[in-house]
Amino acid sequence: PATGGAFSSWTFRTVKLIRYVTIGDYFVLACEAIFCLFILYYSVEEVIEIKKHRLSYFKSIWNILDILVIIISIICVAFNLYRTIEVGDKLKSLLEDPTIFADFEALSYWETRFSNAIAIATFLAWIKIFKYISFNKTMTQLSSTLGRCAKDLAGFFVMFIIIFLAFTQLGYLLFGSQVKDFSTFQNAFFTLFRIILGDFDFNQLETANRILGPIFFMLFVFFVFFVLINMFLAIINDTYSEVKSDMANQKNEFELADYFKKGYTKMLDK
Repeated sequence: PATGGAFSSWTFRTVKLIRYVTIGDYFVLACEAIFCLFILYYSVEEVIEIKKHRLSYFKSIWNILDILVIIISIICVAFNLYRTIEVGDKLKSLLEDPTIFADFEALSYWETRFSNAIAIATFLAWIKIFKYISFNKTMTQLSSTLGRCAKDLAGFFVMFIIIFLAFTQLGYLLFGSQVKDFSTFQNAFFTLFRIILGDFDFNQLETANRILGPIFFMLFVFFVFFVLINMFLAIINDTYSEVKSDMANQKNEFELADYFKKGYTKMLDK
């Protein structure tokens, strides 16, 4: 209202702030200590690499990925220490005076952000496996295919976004006042993605507009599903065939065991 008002809201978060209780928790603590040692070692190694190669170090996507993993890991380790100390202080003050209110809102909020950061770091660490298997010609086909067709995919992406946003705007204006899935531009955008995946309710569109509803649906399926998606697959398939034929007569640069042997020798030299 014009005079102002208040909207009530609530949030429930299930987090584990007291981390180390059971034997399994202390095993996790030992793994975290080993993880910190690895992060310390790789931090020093990356600093040496940056000092040696300077700006050329950042030309490799794998080096940037290493830096991201290290930065996220250091932030998570710092928050882990802060959370342990803060929870201990709050519990201590609560035991001394049970009548006071222990506010864990901020800690629970940042605990969820901590979990998100751990998830991202773990995902990036799994992606790094491609770095260690890329010496084998069979394993490197994926990265070579994506790298070679990057320009074609960029052009396709621009064309796809233009057509997709046009259908999103059309669906929002046609059905926004009657169909919940198109009630906002954002909802319409994700609803069209769901239609691509086969999750749609044609009856809602037909009920909202008996003429334009079916026309909108058929045009979207034709242009996006039959034309654009098949163009995307054609780009990938053609590039993959080229990469496979180019690699047919190539030999493996290294085997995985040779790579780790080389890294071990390099570590001993340092």
